[in-house]
Amino acid sequence: MLQTQALRDLWDSAYRPRRPGPTGAAAAVTYGYPFIKRGAMLLSTFLVEDKPEIRDTVVLAMEEVAPLKFVGHAASEAAARQWLRTFNDDWQLAIVDLFLSEGSGFGVLRDCQARKPNQKVVVLTSYCHRNITDRCLQLGADRVFDKSADLEELVAFCKAHANNLARVVPQVESNGTLH
Repeated sequence: MLQTQALRDLWDSAYRPRRPGPTGAAAAVTYGYPFIKRGAMLLSTFLVEDKPEIRDTVVLAMEEVAPLKFVGHAASEAAARQWLRTFNDDWQLAIVDLFLSEGSGFGVLRDCQARKPNQKVVVLTSYCHRNITDRCLQLGADRVFDKSADLEELVAFCKAHANNLARVVPQVESNGTLH
């Protein structure tokens, strides 16, 4: 519960009124990343979010409470699509906002339809109306989460996906052999 409250506090701080940040499409950013943290497998995660304060909050909060490490982000549809094509093998989870300053998350979802079985795409949005949720699922989203109400469910989804992948990833023994 403490982790959930910390996540909510960080999340709430992102929605306090602020001066608008810079607008326009930023190129996708790739981070260096480890795959193991405290003995647990981490999901290599790509974030599509155009608001810097929300993006920073999601990265900080989710890396604290969920088994994931952000490997990059994009603020526009074009930058996200380019990154996901270029680094096709380097992610296991994409978290996509729908309404971006340039383009939309719907185009990102459309591009992700041919992803690998170990890759999941979820939508994190403030607009969880039935017709929008249905459209996201039609375009191949694995789940749709409401930014203000479904944070615990998003964390649970991340944990379940990491656990599923950990079952199929070969483990390395101390002597270097695969197990």
